[in-house]
Amino acid sequence: PNGRPFNPFINAGAIACCGLLPLGDADSRYAIVKNFMIDLSCSGDLELDMSMYYSETGTADQNRLIGSVLLANNVIESEYDLEHGLESYFMACSTNVTTNDL
Repeated sequence: PNGRPFNPFINAGAIACCGLLPLGDADSRYAIVKNFMIDLSCSGDLELDMSMYYSETGTADQNRLIGSVLLANNVIESEYDLEHGLESYFMACSTNVTTNDL
């Protein structure tokens, strides 16, 4: 009813979640997501795969479009939240997690 995606595990839902996190920049938002992932895993730490991150950001046209739709529908409140939310989403998608970590 409010235009927000129902499922946080699909691209639109995950991008919305990252865009709605309370801290400002992408690194701060990613830290929240990463710590949540660590809490859910059996691993003491999870690493960001920078080559995957660069690949994600370089081929993210569809996800940027989804983010723009979320912004246009007031799901994400500002351009700043959109950009930093997307960057933290790309980082989360580029975090190495193995089946043993789970």
